Amino acid sequence: MILGPNGSGKMTLLKAVLGLAEIYRGRIVIDGEDVRGIYGKPRILSTNLEEVYRLLGLNALKLVELYTDLAMGDIGEALRFMESFGPRKELIAGKKLWELSPGQRRVLPWL
Repeated sequence: MILGPNGSGKMTLLKAVLGLAEIYRGRIVIDGEDVRGIYGKPRILSTNLEEVYRLLGLNALKLVELYTDLAMGDIGEALRFMESFGPRKELIAGKKLWELSPGQRRVLPWL
């Protein structure tokens, strides 16, 4: 758990660990391994930060499909769950993640 006041660098640290922010000085070591050596390796780091999804440029439906596939889930079940709370498949197929309202993003299957 990382705790600290606003502006102390908690999110910047997390982004550096994930490879989303540059490390200018020093090193970040997890379990004895420098994080720069583990970027892109499967089953090492995971996040659902919106910044990651924005980089992909996929529509929200493709992101749901991608996440469900990566989690070895059932896409039909994920879509039924999502639609039971409001956002229809057709709606998210035509929008990027950041174009959805906070409430619509909240019920996407990865949350």
